[in-house]
Amino acid sequence: MKLDLEKDPTLDAVDRLIVQKHKSEQRNYLGASGLGQDCERKIWYQWRWIATVLFDALTLRRFADGHYSESIFSQWLRAIPGVKLETGYQDGSQYEVKDFNGHLKGHLDGVVTGLHKAPKTMHVWEHKCVNQAKYNKLNKLKKDHGEKSALEIWDSTYFAQQILYMGYTNLKRSYMTVAAAGSRELTSCRTDFDSKAFNFYRNRAENILKSEEAPPKISKKPDYYICRWCEYKTHCHENSIARGSVHCRTCAFSTPDLQEKKVQPNQPKRTGTWTCEFHKKTISQKKQREGCSDHIYIPSLVPFATVIDLNKDKPSITYVTNESKKVFINSNYNSWDSDPPVFASKDLQHLDEKLMSSEGSVLQAFAKFETAKIKRIEKSKKEVDDPIPFDDPIPF
Repeated sequence: MKLDLEKDPTLDAVDRLIVQKHKSEQRNYLGASGLGQDCERKIWYQWRWIATVLFDALTLRRFADGHYSESIFSQWLRAIPGVKLETGYQDGSQYEVKDFNGHLKGHLDGVVTGLHKAPKTMHVWEHKCVNQAKYNKLNKLKKDHGEKSALEIWDSTYFAQQILYMGYTNLKRSYMTVAAAGSRELTSCRTDFDSKAFNFYRNRAENILKSEEAPPKISKKPDYYICRWCEYKTHCHENSIARGSVHCRTCAFSTPDLQEKKVQPNQPKRTGTWTCEFHKKTISQKKQREGCSDHIYIPSLVPFATVIDLNKDKPSITYVTNESKKVFINSNYNSWDSDPPVFASKDLQHLDEKLMSSEGSVLQAFAKFETAKIKRIEKSKKEVDDPIPFDDPIPF
């Protein structure tokens, strides 16, 4: 009997709908839930909104499975006599911890008391839903190393999250419940607070928040196991400026305010603020996403060139490309035909070292934009005698 393995167009439509309905937007803060990742450069990229990460339907369904699993398990846990689970404030919002003027935040799944192993001790509660292989690995680690040591070995990201939540709530134990996909199998893992680990992750957060440039790569090899499937591989390893990244978080003149700013009496406190050093003003979260025409890239986000001059008054940064040694300027205006050429960030984001090799290459790159319009073409005698190929169709 031959099985029909053709795709179901109805299910394809479901997947398209899932992707269309999902709204991808970067967090305004550095999340405690991600500080345990192996690569600090990736954490910094996320914090600086280098690129919007788009998820496929399969990943989004996994997220939905995790939300369902947490919801149903919290109901089961509350139904146990003597167990008290609190998942948030009276207004329905999650319990929140924060530091560094609100630039570091975390949101707890809850706190729980009445666990049978330690009924009088309040625990930070976190629930995870993982694939079968990861689920099996946790159970093996608990058997081989003991429950209290298993989480750190099993998943450094989950471990850091629990340690930070315990540290900021002054609780000494966490209780993580873990479900296999579909929540048909359940296990748990209790972990003790570790002050050295807490200080390590808090210091890591501070270093990332203060860093004006991207931290070093975790590996110089793009096929390294951590880098191979990373969402930021193109920007980190392939010498590409992140397109769509012209906003305040990627600008060389914006700085997070890690200390609380003084406000006038009777005015609400503002946390998580940023300051623009060029315009000398505080930037709202809305304005951070919009950016402005004076945007200048953080130098490490222009990976194919090296800084040779910085002018904070103009503003402008002068670069030389790493291979061809071509000089160009990133400023708040365009002057492609000057020597050296000048590019505003909105145009520079579409270039790389190869395209920077000649004015013709730059024009060919920009001619591909849907809104491109060439108003005037002037040819020098040399160009007439030896023209540059310009075969791409130009939309008008």
